[in-house]
Amino acid sequence: SLAAEKGRNSDLEKKLSAAEKSAKELEDTKQSLAAEKGRNSDLEKKLSAAEKSVKELEETRQALTAEQNKCTELEHRLEAERRAAEESRASAADTADELAILREKADKLEELSVKYSQMESENNALKAANSDDSGDSGELAREVESLKKRLDEVLAEARDLKKTNASLNRQLNEMLEDGQLTL
Repeated sequence: SLAAEKGRNSDLEKKLSAAEKSAKELEDTKQSLAAEKGRNSDLEKKLSAAEKSVKELEETRQALTAEQNKCTELEHRLEAERRAAEESRASAADTADELAILREKADKLEELSVKYSQMESENNALKAANSDDSGDSGELAREVESLKKRLDEVLAEARDLKKTNASLNRQLNEMLEDGQLTL
C-alpha cells in the first residue's frame, strides 16, 4: 500500500502539476485577454476617430463642392459682365464716331453760314452798286432767294445736328458716369 500511496501521490503531484500548469495558462490567457481588450478598446477609439474624420471629410467635400459651384457661378457672371463691358465699349465707340461725324457737319455748317453771310454782304453791295439795272437785280434776287432757301435748309440741318450732338453728348456722359465707358 505504500507503493499505492506513492502511486497516488505521484498521480496527485502530476495532477497538481497539471492543475498549476493549467492555472498558469489560465492566468496567461486572462492577461492576454486583458491585453486584447485594451487593444480592442484602442482600436474602437481609433475606429471612432476614423469615422469622425470620414464625416468631417465628407462635410469638407460638400463645402468644397458648394464653393466650386459658387466660383463657377461667379465666373459666368464675370464673363457676362465682360461681354456687357465690351458691348458698352463698342456702343461708346460708335457713339464717339457719330459724334465726330456730327461735329464735322456742324463745322461745315458753320463754314456755310459764314459763306452765306459773306455772300449776303456781297449781294447787298452788288444791289447797291447796280440799283439801276433791274434785269440783273431780278436774277440776283432769285439767286439770293435760292441762297436764302439753301441757308434755311442748312440751318435747319445744323439745328438737327446740334440736337443730335447734344443727345449723343448726354448719352456719352451717362455712359462715362455709369462706368460703362472709360476713356
